[in-house]
Amino acid sequence: MEKQNSIHEAKEAIQFLQQFIATAEGVPASGRKKAPSLGDYDFEIWNDQVIMATFKICSKTVARRRKDGTFKSFPVGRIHYYWRKDILPLRNEFLK
Repeated sequence: MEKQNSIHEAKEAIQFLQQFIATAEGVPASGRKKAPSLGDYDFEIWNDQVIMATFKICSKTVARRRKDGTFKSFPVGRIHYYWRKDILPLRNEFLK
């Protein structure tokens, strides 16, 4: 079961990144709802900046939560990305 979830998450990440790259290369948006942007609250994949802005926390808090396993991330290079569905249930704990 865990392997299936991992494969499903990988497929979602690949689909998102393909859309993101197509937008960056200037491919027309015909057939797409909206060009993905990591700064948008509505997209499935968030980065540290979106989490910091949403929860009004600093980068050190994000790094601590990532280290202790509260925020589950997947790194791409030196940048950590998060699934929105994994982060949103924690919002009451971190909103100031």
